[in-house]
Amino acid sequence: MFSASASSCTNGRTGTHPFAADTIFSTTARIVGHVPRPMDAIDARIPVHAARVVERCLQKAPEHRFTNAGEIAAELDRDDPLVAPVTRAARWWRIHQVASVVLYATACVFSWQFNDWEGVEVTRAAFFMLGVLATAGGVMRGHLLFTERTRGTLVHKEQRRTRRPLMMLDLVFGAVFFLDALQLESMRVLPAVVAMALALAIALSTVLIEPATTSAAFDSAS
Repeated sequence: MFSASASSCTNGRTGTHPFAADTIFSTTARIVGHVPRPMDAIDARIPVHAARVVERCLQKAPEHRFTNAGEIAAELDRDDPLVAPVTRAARWWRIHQVASVVLYATACVFSWQFNDWEGVEVTRAAFFMLGVLATAGGVMRGHLLFTERTRGTLVHKEQRRTRRPLMMLDLVFGAVFFLDALQLESMRVLPAVVAMALALAIALSTVLIEPATTSAAFDSAS
């Protein structure tokens, strides 16, 4: 309801239509598939809270929007402004991002222990490589979480931009960690098996679980 009304008029403060296009057909297409630029990114004088409320009004999925004018008024009066609508799917997506970072850290601890046990060039190189990959992956996932919490719908664009690099990073991370664990397979069977399972979990998570949580959290609103 509010998405349609918000997109049918020109924003008085920014001076721009959120879905402006050259023809009525192009405008209709943008209403269906375009995520408008946040108001406060167009005009810094617009309060962030007000811009987030408008963003929620323009969400594609009905369950992500306000249901009535009373909810909008109540949200504008809140002392703790809402940054973005939080759905159950979005919570699972957040959990997945945090869990991935925890898996990176756990794998690095394992790799450090492997290097302490073996102390050979291969395990040392694996530890350094895993440390670099874990740092890169942690920064990217932290960036996505920060964007989702502070910039609302902009996370859709950032998630699409980082999806392929993150998948490649996780696959390489899992492969390196698996090969690192193989170095201990004959002498320390239990730690090696646990590490191999962890490596497979990281690789399968990015291929199977992450696309599902991301699609459930964002695709319906993009």
